[in-house]
Amino acid sequence: MTFLRRDFLWRAAATLYGVTLFYIVFLARRRQGSVLFTRNEWNITPVKTKWHYISNWHALHGSVKYGFIENILGNILLFIPFSFFLFFLLHIRQLKKNLLLSGAASAGIEIVQFITGKGVADIDDVILNMLGAVTGFAVAAFIYSRQKGIPERVH
Repeated sequence: MTFLRRDFLWRAAATLYGVTLFYIVFLARRRQGSVLFTRNEWNITPVKTKWHYISNWHALHGSVKYGFIENILGNILLFIPFSFFLFFLLHIRQLKKNLLLSGAASAGIEIVQFITGKGVADIDDVILNMLGAVTGFAVAAFIYSRQKGIPERVH
């Protein structure tokens, strides 16, 4: 595959991811009752709401448990491609810089959610997004190391 064609595919995939990310974060009706929040809500205490759900797990009904798990996995999975595209498309291969940009994007999303009232600005989302970004970076670094071929150590 030629470089230009591969570059086009990377850009097309990143654009599709960006549009999907925007849709999921700001437009999708993913809250119970299919209601988007209309007032500015926020949580800046890390793990507070997650701990509440975990400590009351036995009393929760199925749809609430499902929503909790969906929230955790969704936030992690949502940012795996972000750091992956930073790594391969923008060639940001330093972990610190990649995670700084991923964190800034995640925090930016939460700030926009707070300002627009579309969703709940939650520090837990940033933490979970960063876990996804670390995962995406690790996968990208692994693929890159296999692609480039790491020379064996000379004894």
